[in-house]
Amino acid sequence: MVGHMTSFRALRPVQDTDLPIFFAQQADPIAADQAVFGAAQPDDEGAFLVKWARIRANPDTLTRTIEADGGVAGYAHAPRLDRLVDELIFRLDADVVHNQ
Repeated sequence: MVGHMTSFRALRPVQDTDLPIFFAQQADPIAADQAVFGAAQPDDEGAFLVKWARIRANPDTLTRTIEADGGVAGYAHAPRLDRLVDELIFRLDADVVHNQ
């Protein structure tokens, strides 16, 4: 929609129900092609679930779901080393990016 600005509402802890949405975002062929650091096999759900189990189990990683316009727009996670955030990794749904 031309002229529509996405309204970001919240960063909240990741819930199990977010994972299928994250996987669909990752598996989108256009998004996978445009990702600078994407998954080796973006449509491999098993590898995706293993990766997310590892991310969510790591107490040194801050992980959040990004909500926008009433839905899940993506995620952000930041591994912490020595109490500092070493990097920020995020994915936003293509529709959210293109509506900005």
